[in-house]
Amino acid sequence: MRDPLATYLQARPGSPLHTLAEAALARDGELEAQREAGPEHPLMQYADELEAGADQLRLEMTGYDERANVRLELARYLERMVIPGCADPRVRKLPEKLRAARQRCWFQLNLQDAGTRIIWDEKAGEPLLCPDDAREEGMRLQRRLEGKLEELARAGYRVYYGVLTIENAEPGELEARIEKLWRKFRRALKAKVETAPGDPRRKKDLPRRFPFLGAIATLEAPLSASRTWHPHLNVIVVTRGYFDWAEWWPYWQCVSHWQLLKPGNVAAAFRELIKYAVRAVPEKSAAKAKAVPTCDTCTSSSASWSAAPSATSLPQSESKATGSATTIRASGTESTVRSRTSARSSSSSPPSTKLEPPEASSRSRSKAPGPAMVEWTAAEWLEWWAAMKGRRRTRTYGELFGLNVEEELEEGSWVTVGTGTWAGRRFELELTLLECIPGDKSIRNIRERYLAWRASLAHPPDFFEELRTSLEEMRRALLMRTLKA
Repeated sequence: MRDPLATYLQARPGSPLHTLAEAALARDGELEAQREAGPEHPLMQYADELEAGADQLRLEMTGYDERANVRLELARYLERMVIPGCADPRVRKLPEKLRAARQRCWFQLNLQDAGTRIIWDEKAGEPLLCPDDAREEGMRLQRRLEGKLEELARAGYRVYYGVLTIENAEPGELEARIEKLWRKFRRALKAKVETAPGDPRRKKDLPRRFPFLGAIATLEAPLSASRTWHPHLNVIVVTRGYFDWAEWWPYWQCVSHWQLLKPGNVAAAFRELIKYAVRAVPEKSAAKAKAVPTCDTCTSSSASWSAAPSATSLPQSESKATGSATTIRASGTESTVRSRTSARSSSSSPPSTKLEPPEASSRSRSKAPGPAMVEWTAAEWLEWWAAMKGRRRTRTYGELFGLNVEEELEEGSWVTVGTGTWAGRRFELELTLLECIPGDKSIRNIRERYLAWRASLAHPPDFFEELRTSLEEMRRALLMRTLKA
């Protein structure tokens, strides 16, 4: 395994890579100074903050352990199944990138607010494959969009979450089907109302068919149990006023699920939704293997529903495609809307049932989940990679387009307090100041261990032995006086 720090040091002085290497050496220098000073280091006055930060870091590293093992399993799969029959040099480099990524990290503590952060030596740069890269992509989307979504919701606009599907794609048709899905969604955002024959108005003068103000859409294209591709979009749309779902279903002509998000909780709901939508496929595949069977109409959208908090209690509805018609089930009844009808629904309000996840419906039939990525054939993986690589998986439209939030520098006094090193199956943590304090290593609490060490300096070891002997003699003398009385 190559050492990225040594590689970066060979770069041109002043270059970004060389600057990264110098910063890493400076962090190692901080830790070395702590080892030399031991418990006399000035940082020990922040023992409480160090302990709180250590607990948080130990908690976070459990997730990093799981995601690192997913990354290594995928690297082994690529080497075994895909690489032997693939001549693409970019694909052949993927296992090495996945193995070399995130082998070492530094823990830092903010002395002002006791915040923590983790700095990594090297990243894979493949959010489609690396779970940690995908997680960071989701965090960037949160910083860009959640504030704007909450602002629009509080201004009186409605925010909806939806899952939009399209016909499954046969092997060899995934790329074309994905392009069709994106094209269909873009047209829906700009669709005009239908007019009667002889209407003199030009199309550009017609009002919009749906009250969309802005949207964000994230693409997923998992492999279903039938070995066909199931491309679908996880979307959040902002509308001006009421969104008539009965008008939407005959227009879209494929299965779609909608859910209204409560004002005041939109940001929290968005964080949960985007967390699932941008997860790397290998990580979701591993989770799917342990999950319950999904709905027969939407192979992978059920997990999106389970991740959607703050769902409104306003009336919602559920739809299911049946041939060329869309069946709307609400209030225990069925009403069929033909796919080519142009008539509006006679109802002026949504159906009177609350939307439930697909798997919660009694009409859903259980079905085995799709295969995990490491169970795909080489041809299936290469088709998925060709269709997804180099294309934007998440796209924004309308009022949500172009919201690029500048990355603010994290202010505060950040100090390096430890490292984490990958040891094959998990990360081994070293919190330098904790390891430098002499005494009982089983005491994990930094302050307790520090105070115990201080007490041992104030009183030599024989002092405690003499104290215990004196107390024992006093107890015996008291017992003898009691017996004599």
